Amino acid sequence: MWFIQLIVVLVALLIVYLLMRLTYSLMPNAIKKEPNLQERFLTNRREMLKNNGKNPYVDLFSDDEITHLYNLIEKEFIKAAQERNESISPNQRLYILYEIIFVSGLKGKKFGMKHLEYELLRSKEKGIRPDNKGLMKWRFG
Repeated sequence: MWFIQLIVVLVALLIVYLLMRLTYSLMPNAIKKEPNLQERFLTNRREMLKNNGKNPYVDLFSDDEITHLYNLIEKEFIKAAQERNESISPNQRLYILYEIIFVSGLKGKKFGMKHLEYELLRSKEKGIRPDNKGLMKWRFG
């Protein structure tokens, strides 16, 4: 008697397993979302900032320093743009980071931070530079 009950339980488990497999196989595959610029930046920041060799100074900065600079630029330039009723895209913020790293490589990190302060004050007074079309126009635009 217990043998028959064991077989019934095993058959029931097998049926449940097969129904679950069938159900999951009929579900549509998840569509992979194209990563946005921010996600690309987080995974490929060094390559993006090197911009095909045009910025040889990227390796002077650690990943943490680059992330800190980008977060600072993001916070302060968004606030400045909102005060002027403007907007600044992630691509434009990436270009500012690119320029700050480049200037820091030429003149030192201390000068780079002074230049960042200058650019922020200029942005608050005059708005985003008209020549800032973003860094990635050649790749994603």
